[in-house]
Amino acid sequence: MSEPAGVGALRGLIPYVRRRAPRFAAPLALVFVSTVFAVSAPAFVKRAIDALEAGADRRAVGLFALALAAAGLARALLVFKGRYGLITASREVENDLRTELYAKMLRLPARFFDENASGDIASRLVNDVEGVRMVVGIGVMMVASSGLLFVMSLGGMFLIDARLTVLTLIPLILVTVVTALLTNRIYVQSEAVQDRLSDGSPVAQATFTGARVIRAFARESAENVRFAAASAGYRDANLALSWTKGITWGMMTLLIEATVGVTLLVGGQALIAGTMSKGDFTAFIAYQLMLSWPVIAMGWVITIIQRG
Repeated sequence: MSEPAGVGALRGLIPYVRRRAPRFAAPLALVFVSTVFAVSAPAFVKRAIDALEAGADRRAVGLFALALAAAGLARALLVFKGRYGLITASREVENDLRTELYAKMLRLPARFFDENASGDIASRLVNDVEGVRMVVGIGVMMVASSGLLFVMSLGGMFLIDARLTVLTLIPLILVTVVTALLTNRIYVQSEAVQDRLSDGSPVAQATFTGARVIRAFARESAENVRFAAASAGYRDANLALSWTKGITWGMMTLLIEATVGVTLLVGGQALIAGTMSKGDFTAFIAYQLMLSWPVIAMGWVITIIQRG
């Protein structure tokens, strides 16, 4: 699949991320380790169920439960540290971008400020930089954690039942197709949202700056109409984007539920036939549910990238 529209422009972020590479490396390592703990959970559940089937006592089951709880606690701590570290690093990149952008604006000729509204410039300096920051913060974290979770969950499923795994991958492939088809639409609509936001900021700023003049000439009603029109445009652009996102998430949910249906049909028959243990069946569904999250997360990440 080709890269989403607009992604090429984000290559300009590479020097900023490279400059803060040590601040990104440690949190990413923690995210990877936390994902390993997450994938270990279905293995504990499988062994516990198989042990119960074999007649294990309460002590053995208790040990499995304790191990599962310990893995969950370790993962929670690692996720907190990794997430906080990545957000901190992304804020540093954001600060670098905003500082350099401000310095660049101070060097621009006066003609630039005559041709561009001050509210639009302020929107670029504040809102747009924040949108870029999301790419190197939440976006990087989601790509790293979801990518590893996808690979490891898929590996766990193949170890349990390769044929069933292939069958359940078909709806997930369709999820990727749906995401690819809607990506460009989301990109265009995200641009429209940013443009409508820029339309409203200059109107408000001009009104506040020239408040005395507006009152002197009784222009309050006219300015209200101007701002209401700009605000309505921003609302409509957001609603259009939300509609597309809603369709995307709805299709993803439908197709992901279809994968569970395939597992219940094919895996249930194997369970009845005795070719799959209850522990394997339970672990397979757990891995499958884990596999669903990266697919959903990638749709969200694409939206963040498009906005950035």
